[in-house]
Amino acid sequence: TTTETIPVDRAIRSYRLAIPAGRGTQRRPLILNFHGYGSTAVEQAFYSQLESKGPARGFVVATPQGTGTPAFWNILPQLPHPDDVALATTIIDRLEVTSCVDPSRVYVTGISNGGGLTSELGCRLTRQLAAIAPVAGVNLVAGCSRGLPISVLVFHGNADPTVPYRGGDPGGLLRSEQLPSVPQAVATWAEHDRCMAKPVVRQVSVHVVRTDYSRCASGVQVQLYTIEGGGHTWPGALDVARLGPVTHEINAADLMITFFSHFRRPAA
Repeated sequence: TTTETIPVDRAIRSYRLAIPAGRGTQRRPLILNFHGYGSTAVEQAFYSQLESKGPARGFVVATPQGTGTPAFWNILPQLPHPDDVALATTIIDRLEVTSCVDPSRVYVTGISNGGGLTSELGCRLTRQLAAIAPVAGVNLVAGCSRGLPISVLVFHGNADPTVPYRGGDPGGLLRSEQLPSVPQAVATWAEHDRCMAKPVVRQVSVHVVRTDYSRCASGVQVQLYTIEGGGHTWPGALDVARLGPVTHEINAADLMITFFSHFRRPAA
């Protein structure tokens, strides 16, 4: 694992880079992993568990650092800078050249503010991404009305005190905004992906419900894991009291790595 820097939008940006051991000749899949508001790349790398689990399964994992104090990702359309979409595309382009990344297997995840950026990138970079997995943030940005179909995996606690599962005013940077509920946001993605309108809902563990949209365009999938009583947390991660309850009935990192492994971007 190294810390890399890259020029983007008249600034020098940084990201952690974890690469699988060995010098194989096959191109490797890439996960971009975005931290939450006020967090750091170091915290996200360990909190998400992706920096250890990803390379162990052959994935390159890049964990960028946000800007500002506290650090954030720009998901506000009225703010032209920092350009975090440009950051993502620049990192992807560099790693395809320098780290043997497969351009057909590029994926994005993030939590909270980083989950909002994940959804934004899923809408704006459909020609570069194969799948996205926003955690506790899918409803922070408007629904996607453009771009190609893309697979979406969502995790969200229905007792999240920071990004409300039922929508409404989230406070903070987005105060006075009226967010859609998480099920509404996921249904919007399913509509964008031209899935069947009625999903299949099943209880997968004592406190976890999975919602599956099927028969989507281009073989993509849309899934939502609802954690009953879950807080503003990453499933399977360490407990952080101020963020609310975290489930250990599922592990988001394991599930998203498996999910990502099923999808490639055909036109890459």
